[in-house]
Amino acid sequence: MVIARPLVVGLACAALTACSHGSRKSSPPPATGYTPAEVRRAFGAAGLQLVPESLPMTDSRVRALFGFEGGVAVGVYRGAAAPRYVLVLGNDTYSSSRNVVVTYPMHSRFLPRITRALAALQRLRSHSA
Repeated sequence: MVIARPLVVGLACAALTACSHGSRKSSPPPATGYTPAEVRRAFGAAGLQLVPESLPMTDSRVRALFGFEGGVAVGVYRGAAAPRYVLVLGNDTYSSSRNVVVTYPMHSRFLPRITRALAALQRLRSHSA
């Protein structure tokens, strides 16, 4: 299945970027993650109609997986938001925003739409904060 590799890499990246949220009084509250519905709306508004995928393995950290043509996969993870990153492994690119990891081919024709969708998600939470 196409989505299995993005899921494994996404989980590994989420584990590597996980941070400790101590009880320091000067720390801002941790950022909340996006819901699967928010992710679908943002990507839909950018012209990428995501299709729900079945989970290839049981993992309580995964809330939802979505697919789109051209090798685009989107994973929505549970828990605290991770720092933003872009990771290139071979011909695949992994890009994140909070608890969302998007996987796509390095030279995907959908990159402008993916970028718009991730920006829309960031604007959504910056306006509600």
